[in-house]
Amino acid sequence: MSQPSQKPFEINAKVKTTAIKAGKYVGLKLLKWGALLLVLAIAWWYFFGSSGGNSGSGTKSNTPVLQDSPSGTVRAVYNYASAGVSDKACMFFSVEGAEQFARNMNAVNCLQAMDDVTKQVQDPISYSGPTIPKQAVLTSGSKSEISSCAMAIAGGPKLGAFLMQRQPDGGWQITGHESEPADCITG
Repeated sequence: MSQPSQKPFEINAKVKTTAIKAGKYVGLKLLKWGALLLVLAIAWWYFFGSSGGNSGSGTKSNTPVLQDSPSGTVRAVYNYASAGVSDKACMFFSVEGAEQFARNMNAVNCLQAMDDVTKQVQDPISYSGPTIPKQAVLTSGSKSEISSCAMAIAGGPKLGAFLMQRQPDGGWQITGHESEPADCITG
């Protein structure tokens, strides 16, 4: 009778080592996917808010949570325009600011203007995060102005100059808009 080439406890040790390695591999993959899903969920919540949108009174609230900086306000407008969420983009405008923006964009209202902008967006990811240099933000007291021509914008159209005012809650609201040439050179 022939002897087995390995003893039973040596076979079990190899199987056990292989099982541990496989378990670690699967565990690491699950951990990576879980972390990715968590990051995506946080990003979704940050950019689009919760799905409830209720003020507690049973009616949907149309009061935006304003950004705490002029550049944050302008970035939010570009972000929502890139995602096709026109109503949220327009919530950063006062009534007068929204009317000026619509008129300057040759639209009936802010929603239509944002819808038209969304149709021109070629790269939503690039368009959603314009670079706004510090020198592009002209702030004096509670008023601020940011020109799209002073920003680095890729993937879609420049939206002109935004005139903003700090609100009593500290947030910034777009209270006016000025047209700028599409190429930022010609008048």
